[in-house]
Amino acid sequence: MPVRETPQARRSWHPGAGVIGISPREEKNVNYAVMALILAIEDEENIARLLRLRLERKGHQVVVKENGPEALAFLQGPPPQAPDLIICDVMMPGMDGYEVCRRVRALGLKTPFLFLTAKGQSEDKVRGMQSGADDYLTKPFDPHELEAKVEAHLRRR
Repeated sequence: MPVRETPQARRSWHPGAGVIGISPREEKNVNYAVMALILAIEDEENIARLLRLRLERKGHQVVVKENGPEALAFLQGPPPQAPDLIICDVMMPGMDGYEVCRRVRALGLKTPFLFLTAKGQSEDKVRGMQSGADDYLTKPFDPHELEAKVEAHLRRR
């Protein structure tokens, strides 16, 4: 969905005004110096679009892959990629997120790994952490909570 330009936006925009779609109030919270490469593995188009929009507004580069094999191919290269954070769904066709996480860890990557999934039972969360994940957030989710978790993980890099 394209960003609509309003008369107010035209009046307030100026060269160097920043990222399109962020209000001046939100923009002062953007820390451009901490831009990170984030790999989002998500097969639901609407969720993938939301992740990209919210995290790019925070100044991060977001690469979206629809499934585990695509994500693993991206990580292994060529050239090999080392994202600063991985956000992954659990329920995906072909290879579930738990297996993706195990394979990421088998590659030797210490990248923070956050599951974002509808599977919210205790045993699902435990299984996710046991597969090598660092965090777990259930859908539906509050985008502000996701952003806070992302920033918390990125502070530790």
